[in-house]
Amino acid sequence: MRSAAEAPYSAAGFGRDMASWQPLLASIDTELNGQPWETIAARSRDLSRNHGLASGAIETRKDSIVGTGLRLCLKPDFRALGISEDAAEEWADYVEALWRQFADDLVHNPSCARQSMSQAERLRMVESNCILFGESVAIAEWKPDRDGPWATCFRMVSPARLSNPNDAQDTDRLRGGIEHDGDDRPTHYHFRKALRSDARFGAGAKAYEWERVPKKLAWGRPVVIHVFDQIEAGQSRGVGGMASILADFKMTSRMEKTQLQAALLQATYAAVIESSLESARDAIGATTGSTPLQSYLGDLLDFHKGTNVKFDGVKIPHLFPGERLKLLSPQHPGPNADVMLRYWQRHMAGGFNMSYEEFSRDWSQSNYSSARAGLMQAARFIKSRRHFVCGKQATLELSAWMEEGFDKGLIKPPPGAPDFWDMPWAYVRCEWIGSGREHIDPQKEWNAIETEYGLDAISMEEICAIHGRDWKEVLAQKAREQKYAAKLGLTLGANRAPQRPAEPAQPEPPK
Repeated sequence: MRSAAEAPYSAAGFGRDMASWQPLLASIDTELNGQPWETIAARSRDLSRNHGLASGAIETRKDSIVGTGLRLCLKPDFRALGISEDAAEEWADYVEALWRQFADDLVHNPSCARQSMSQAERLRMVESNCILFGESVAIAEWKPDRDGPWATCFRMVSPARLSNPNDAQDTDRLRGGIEHDGDDRPTHYHFRKALRSDARFGAGAKAYEWERVPKKLAWGRPVVIHVFDQIEAGQSRGVGGMASILADFKMTSRMEKTQLQAALLQATYAAVIESSLESARDAIGATTGSTPLQSYLGDLLDFHKGTNVKFDGVKIPHLFPGERLKLLSPQHPGPNADVMLRYWQRHMAGGFNMSYEEFSRDWSQSNYSSARAGLMQAARFIKSRRHFVCGKQATLELSAWMEEGFDKGLIKPPPGAPDFWDMPWAYVRCEWIGSGREHIDPQKEWNAIETEYGLDAISMEEICAIHGRDWKEVLAQKAREQKYAAKLGLTLGANRAPQRPAEPAQPEPPK
């Protein structure tokens, strides 16, 4: 029978190992907002600047999730719009072409309000901000005086500027610089006009001025695009992506620097001259006149002035009586240093949702199976992150841009379809195609894809999306290539390696 003093769950017990472990159970806004959020963000930024592995991991995440950009693949809900699938596809092709002109333009009508940035560059900044700050903030602005047909543009804002006016404490309706209504939905955001550190640029007064911006306009147009990974109900701000491993990064960085300094010090002093205590005592005892120790040290100095001591020059000098030359053997890094670093690097790689090999760039202990498993795990994380973070940002930008297109008549609904404002979600329904996935063994993986395609278990659209391409563009390009090859009298694929014929069936042995 369990005694009354024992807890039904050992995790809730207060034994010797658990008595001092009593964390506070509070709301995430209470635990995170204010000074804790600022400290985590500042430490994360410092690591990104000064730690090679942290900086490399951030760049790897940006390359994997965004790469050179996300390609829009519009999929309007033709059933809800009451139109045919062909009409929806034709409309989507036209709108996708308009979007590419807007999103990729860096000269005439850039989609970024204050910097010359394409949408791909903004999305890379979104992912970077989510790692360092735990969130990304952008404002959809309306600037009709710009060149080109589009007045919609987007301004990236540092999440550090999002705070309560006058640095006030959080309340039920105002938390972390965000106003909430009675249903706990964000309604307005408060941004400092400058950070406290900007006083050196003459913006000290603006550091204590705030701008109140609505979450969206009365008819639903998004204004503030606030993207973060919400892990608890009632969460107002995002948690930095490196929060769980910041302490590990700091400790391993100190250990690496200590090991390196010790090795450099030992390499600088490759040899020492030792003097026996007995010789010094004899010399001191035999000395008369001046101080015994001063006389001994003076004799030692005079001796070495005339001996031209060398070590790297191969010459071995004559030493003073009682001295001997001792060569130092390197002791750093220690025999267990590499094992310890690998252990902590695996832990930090887990915090980045990356494999150890990808995080550390150490492939010396991996094989095909482990590399393949790591790649599959990374692919699942990249897919969900691309959809819920960067894809959310991109879709909200698309919604604001498309609204302007309908308002100005640059985009028209298909015949028989309702107006945009009646059913915006049906028009904005889309997917975002990222960079292609790499292969460990292309032949094996292509054989698997070919088998799936032959069994109708996968579509051409899915195959092309795996490689970061649009299936329509792939087929159109293939048709152009075949047409041009026929014009030259060539047949595409004529030099393809012949398939090995199937081996004849062996006769069954007699029963």
